[in-house]
Amino acid sequence: MGSDPMPMHESMTMPLLPQWLAITWAVVLVGVTAVHVWHAWAMRGQPRWWHIGHTTMALGMAAMYLLPAMSHPGFARFGLTAFGVISLGVMSTAVLHWWREGVANPLWLATTVDMLAMTYMFLPMANWIPVITGVLVGYLCLQTIAWATNLWARIPLYAGNTTTSGTPAVTDGPGTANSRAFTSRVGLTAITDGSVRATLAIMAASMAYMLLAM
Repeated sequence: MGSDPMPMHESMTMPLLPQWLAITWAVVLVGVTAVHVWHAWAMRGQPRWWHIGHTTMALGMAAMYLLPAMSHPGFARFGLTAFGVISLGVMSTAVLHWWREGVANPLWLATTVDMLAMTYMFLPMANWIPVITGVLVGYLCLQTIAWATNLWARIPLYAGNTTTSGTPAVTDGPGTANSRAFTSRVGLTAITDGSVRATLAIMAASMAYMLLAM
């Protein structure tokens, strides 16, 4: 008798990625999606598009945990194409606003790297390069720490942005008084509310874990 084909759930029963944990990550990421959908609906301009981008990331990560690329090649090809196109779009957005605002916004640059990491994860594992995988894991761990500890808000480009009262301006809290009083040098800042910081830390951690688990 010939050997049986690899079960579709095999990648979800690996030591670092049991099925229960993959489902848990997916459920949490659906919650992350909901937060960013709300912010995308409530915000305007660059923040809206930034949240739409993170909505696609959260959905993509949830889907990857439920539909492992190695056992769902059709989904993997779709994800690779979709996030390749999204990466180009985000990169173009970063360059466009750099040209318009006269300064490279680190937040758009980091989002470009995030999208490229998503694209990389949809590649067949045989094409993964250990050095690149290691660099991405390190980068995503730093992103997790930066969002969890609010280090992004301390970047000088954002740190000087305050309201007329002298308190830090929260630019990403829908309907807040601070967001209405805020004038920024750039159209997108990392000074945001706790729900967004928490979801971005979770999403970066989920990406780093998947790269390690696979």
